[in-house]
Order: sequence, then structure tokens, then C-alpha cells
Amino acid sequence: MAPVAVSRESLDWRRYGLVEIAPILFPLAISGEEITAAMNLIAATRALIVDLRSCLGGDPEAVAWLCSYLHDRDPVQLTALDEPARDFVRQSWTLPYVPGRRFGPTKPVFVLTSHTTFSGGEQLSYDLQALGRATCR
Repeated sequence: MAPVAVSRESLDWRRYGLVEIAPILFPLAISGEEITAAMNLIAATRALIVDLRSCLGGDPEAVAWLCSYLHDRDPVQLTALDEPARDFVRQSWTLPYVPGRRFGPTKPVFVLTSHTTFSGGEQLSYDLQALGRATCR
């Protein structure tokens, strides 16, 4: 299965984009081109559905890459993980540049999760919901 799938089945593709992430959100070396192609394909739609119901994990950099397509060029902090043993805080931000067109920060985003959504899928869902960028179900 491809790391990112874009489907137009049973949707009016001019209005709704559907991006399915399964089985995991692979590191950018593997999934970067597919994420970019998927996000460019759905950029002109009016709303986006991100299906994470079969996402079993993923790479934090790929999460930030995908989130960057859903925000403006101004970087937005996604997470900050405190590592007290190393006296270090690991931060994750959206990127000011991604190839192609962005879906943008104003159109609605809906995220589907399930009991099998895990790790990177949970991070993507949480980041989008915590920033008020998506409605999660």
C-alpha cells in the first residue's frame, strides 16, 4: 500500500479532498513526494478529510511537513517535548516553505481516527485539533 492515498471515491472531488494515511506516516525520504503530490491535488478543494483510522504510527518530521500544507507560511509551533535528562526541549514547527500549493489555514479540515490510530497518527490528530485547525472524530 502507498504511504499516502488520495481518493475521489464517493466524494464530489471539487468540494472535498480525502487523504488517507496508512499504514504509517513514513519518514520524508519515503513519503515526502507522495504527501506533496496529495496535498497539491487537494489544494483547490473546499474542505479536507484526513483519514488516520489505519495509521499505526509515523515520523514527527512527516507530521510537521503535512501540517505545513494546512497553515500559512508563518511557522506555527506544533509541539515541545521536554527532555529534562538532557536539559533540552525538542520543538516541532510548521515550515515556511513547502513545494507546490498549500491547502491553507482557513478551509475546514476533518480528521478521522479509530482505536488503531497510534503514535504519529495521534500526533497529527492532536496537533491539528490543539491548534484549532481541525475537527477530529
